[in-house]
Amino acid sequence: MQEAASIRWEVRPPYPPDGKWRIPVREFAPRNVHITPGVGTPTLVQFFVDDATWIASFPQGGGLAEVSRLGDSTWVLVVGEQGFAIDVSSPDDWEEVDVWPVEEECAVEGTQQRLVWDWISIASVGPGGVTWCSERLCLDDLEIIRVSEDRIICRGTFRASEETEEFVLDAASGRQISGLRFEDFG
Repeated sequence: MQEAASIRWEVRPPYPPDGKWRIPVREFAPRNVHITPGVGTPTLVQFFVDDATWIASFPQGGGLAEVSRLGDSTWVLVVGEQGFAIDVSSPDDWEEVDVWPVEEECAVEGTQQRLVWDWISIASVGPGGVTWCSERLCLDDLEIIRVSEDRIICRGTFRASEETEEFVLDAASGRQISGLRFEDFG
């Protein structure tokens, strides 16, 4: 049995005095969000994987808030305004999380999955990348109330200026299993 990789990270590591990194730097640019090249200060995360180290650069910062390891794998979830699932032992192996702007993220207890959501949809991320991404679930104001290994209980608005309504998703597939459905309000 192979031992799990030793992984740690430092968000916003200090720049070298001469401004030149002497380790690999990998840029992660969102594909579904307009970024103007060369504008804004990137947010950097330095990863230490076993005996190797490298820098991840996220354009314009994006309000980087959290880095989470996905179980005992070499995959991490990096969340700011945008989410990225990255295999830190092989930085060319990564996937953008198709939820924007990210409002929050949380663990799915008893699994290696993490949920990421915006105002209208949810994605599940685990070792290997994005497991599933929901369709639009509500008009606005999506909240996750409770998460278990098999269920995600949510709340959101379905009509303008109305109270929020609860609905339930299957945690393994992201399929809605009860409650109001957004597509019914077409």
